[in-house]
Amino acid sequence: MATVTDTATLIVRSLLRKELRRFLEFADLADNAGEARVQLLDLQKRYDLMDM
Repeated sequence: MATVTDTATLIVRSLLRKELRRFLEFADLADNAGEARVQLLDLQKRYDLMDM
């Protein structure tokens, strides 16, 4: 059975996955795309979203 913390983490991860798509799109369009991507990398690692 999932704990409250596990459930909260899954919810945050799901929301972040949806928003991260937009963040990455904006980052790719930025003049400093590489730097912007590096800033998002920590979130991707922390929430196991490296497939994006």
